Amino acid sequence: MSMNKILLSAIVALTISACTKNAGNVKLPKTEKLLVVQCILSPYDVRTTVSVDWSQDYFNNPNQNPISAVAKCVVLIASNDTTFTLTEKQAGVYSIDTTTMKVIPGQTYNLYVKEPGGKEARAVCTVPVISKSSLNFVSMDSQIVKIRGQEEKSFFMKCRLDDDGATKDFYTIYPVCYYGVWEYEYNQFGAIIDSSWTEQTQETYLDIEQKYVNDQDFNGQKKNMTFTFQDPNRWGGPGGPSPTVSRYDTLELLTIQCDEAYFKYHRSVESFSQNEGNPFAEPTFIYSNITGGIGIFAAYIQKRVLVKL
Repeated sequence: MSMNKILLSAIVALTISACTKNAGNVKLPKTEKLLVVQCILSPYDVRTTVSVDWSQDYFNNPNQNPISAVAKCVVLIASNDTTFTLTEKQAGVYSIDTTTMKVIPGQTYNLYVKEPGGKEARAVCTVPVISKSSLNFVSMDSQIVKIRGQEEKSFFMKCRLDDDGATKDFYTIYPVCYYGVWEYEYNQFGAIIDSSWTEQTQETYLDIEQKYVNDQDFNGQKKNMTFTFQDPNRWGGPGGPSPTVSRYDTLELLTIQCDEAYFKYHRSVESFSQNEGNPFAEPTFIYSNITGGIGIFAAYIQKRVLVKL
């Protein structure tokens, strides 16, 4: 090996060594604090609430709470030439009753926040109109399946989403089943001394593609959907599975019809939560529509369908 190559190799090795030794001492630049603003509008809420916090520089303050409340802000929501001032109920939390500021489907609202130091944040959202879209129950089937070598019954709920072709729609879907179960009280010898029958609920697990749906690929069409529930008897009574646990008796289909911001924000948050702790997962960026800060200002309407099985 020539002397030049040896010198070059030595320089590269020293450079790598120096980088390795000093990597832990590199000071990351401080990030600017941003206003974190969150508000979801809905005609079904008794009050509209806006939370205002400061973001924190995580890398330079790893032990601090990532957010801190911002008190004494000016928080305004305007619509149709009327401006409403929200009252601070506690540090960083501002609200107004919906009897004073009505949330109306199809109406646009402008949010304005100013903190005591002068920083401002703004956002705009339009409450979705009540469309003709509906999520309809079709049937409930069951099947014996093997889970970890044990035979258990699973229920398959078939539904149909009828989409309104006149509107661009975004949905969040929550299928919930109700069932009854005995709860027991035991004495010190393990004997039952009291029991009561209570109603329980189970929300089926949905992956992101099932839970958050937009009509981009089926606008104005019908979309068939199937949701799976485990048999409630698997939790059982004394000693394990027991016939004292009823099968599902009531099905609730909760469909949230939301604006695009609500859809993108909640989908990104759920994707982030599912990937947390996985070093090989693709990074997820949380959606934000706040100008002058970060956070979400969005709206939804909801429809509930109860089906007796």
